Amino acid sequence: MTEKTLYLASPYGFSLQQREGPLKELVAALEALGADVWEPFTRNNQPEMLAQPGWAYRVGQNDMRDVRDAAGFFGVVNGCPPDEGVMVELGMAVA
Repeated sequence: MTEKTLYLASPYGFSLQQREGPLKELVAALEALGADVWEPFTRNNQPEMLAQPGWAYRVGQNDMRDVRDAAGFFGVVNGCPPDEGVMVELGMAVA
């Protein structure tokens, strides 16, 4: 584990428009602060996994491993209600 690894939990990876807009900008801002950002949509090829059988289990296992192994956690908690996946990842980080 590198001391500056940061797991980024966000709802911005589900569409190309969000990946190329707010997600890309957020990753760049965190990297400018010196963090090695672990962004799960990119890190674990999640957009490609979503069409495969058993994708939810694999995504969950990969995310759980990365949340556990990262030195820090940054979650985008916006919306009403906030994104359920981000909330699950936040719960894993706290546990």
